Amino acid sequence: AVIDNGYDLVRYAAKESKVFIFDKNKQRQPPVSEMGVTDPATGGTCLNAFQSLSISSSEILLSCNPQYFGPAAGNRVALFRVELKPDGQVQSRELVHFDGAEIQRIDLWGLDSASEQAFVGYKKTGMNDYEGVVANSGWIDLRSGKLKSESRFAGPMHNLSNGNGSVVFCLSESQSCSRGQFIFIEGREPQSENSIVTRLDLRPVLPFLSFAQELKSP
Repeated sequence: AVIDNGYDLVRYAAKESKVFIFDKNKQRQPPVSEMGVTDPATGGTCLNAFQSLSISSSEILLSCNPQYFGPAAGNRVALFRVELKPDGQVQSRELVHFDGAEIQRIDLWGLDSASEQAFVGYKKTGMNDYEGVVANSGWIDLRSGKLKSESRFAGPMHNLSNGNGSVVFCLSESQSCSRGQFIFIEGREPQSENSIVTRLDLRPVLPFLSFAQELKSP
C-alpha cells in the first residue's frame, strides 16, 4: 500500500489523504483499490498528511495539517494511526485533533523502544513562521491517544541501535536542554523520568532538521 499525502500542488489546497492498496495475491479486480484516511468513530479526515512516522512495516503515523501554516479556525489538525491488515484492508484511527486556531501543526519526533508511545510536539505557527514555537510536547500513547507531557526536552529524537540510548536535538528551552543543543539520554526508555540526560557539546552552524542516518564503526 502507498499513501497519497493529499495536497493539491496546482491549487495549493489540502485534500483528503488516501491509501492505495495493490493486492497481487488475491487477484482483486480492479487490482488497485483506494480509501480515504478517515475515522468513522470521530468523523475526522486526514487532510494534507505532511509528516509521517513508521511504527512497523504495516503501521504508520500521519500528522495532518490542512492549512499548512498559520492559524485557520475550523480546520482539523490531527494525528492518525494507519494500519494495513493481513487481509489487505486498511484501518485508520484518529488519535488526537485540534482546531486550526488553537494548534497549527503536530510534529512527529520519534518513538519509544517498544513503539508504544510517540514523542510529539504541538506547535503554534504563523503565516511567516512555518517552524513555529512548541506549545506543548510529550509522549502520546498509541492505543489511548493520551499525552504525557515532557518538560525535560523537546525536539527530533533518534534511538541508537541495540538500546544504546537516544539523541535529541532541542528546539526550545527546557529543564535539561537549551534551544539548539543536543542531548544524550541513557538506556532504552527515553520517556522514563529516571533516565540520565547528558548535554552534548555540539552546536551546528546551520539549522538542524532531522536525523538522517546513524553511523556505526566497522
